Amino acid sequence: QLSAKLEFDFIDFAKSSPTTQMNPRVRIASVTYVWDNNKVIIGQDWDLFSPVTSFTFDYVGLYFMAGNTGFIRQQFQYLNTQGNWEYGAAVGMAGNNPGTSDSDLELSKSPSYSGRISYALEKGRIGASAIYSNLKYALNDSSHDSYAYNLFFEKTWNQTTVKSETYYGQNLANI
Repeated sequence: QLSAKLEFDFIDFAKSSPTTQMNPRVRIASVTYVWDNNKVIIGQDWDLFSPVTSFTFDYVGLYFMAGNTGFIRQQFQYLNTQGNWEYGAAVGMAGNNPGTSDSDLELSKSPSYSGRISYALEKGRIGASAIYSNLKYALNDSSHDSYAYNLFFEKTWNQTTVKSETYYGQNLANI
């Protein structure tokens, strides 16, 4: 019923060829509790929003701020399964701040809210998700809504798998 997951990789984006100077980076550090048809995930894990990821290395989609809409986020997720339907909600950090001082992400104290509904297919799934956050910017005392909607589809036929998603959003680079 209770499990934990730790996943690390080695990278340093500040170096053009980091080979032997790479630093360890925490990718996933989460605790999962499962009971009946319910699941709670707390920590840094795959984002509830926009759940489709690539098979291996995705040159276009899995870079932050380069067209990707769901990757890894610190969040509290709740998932409920009813037959073939899965319902999920999450509250999480609005984004990432790799700097050493607090930025608008921390100072605005506004989390991200997301929801997802999916239907399990034979060897696949189809669904929709949404995310929202409002950030207040200290520099000019303004606030901006960030939101997105996502439709996704994954299905395997014999040895062929199709993974697809489409989304619409506003100010996603903020989160």
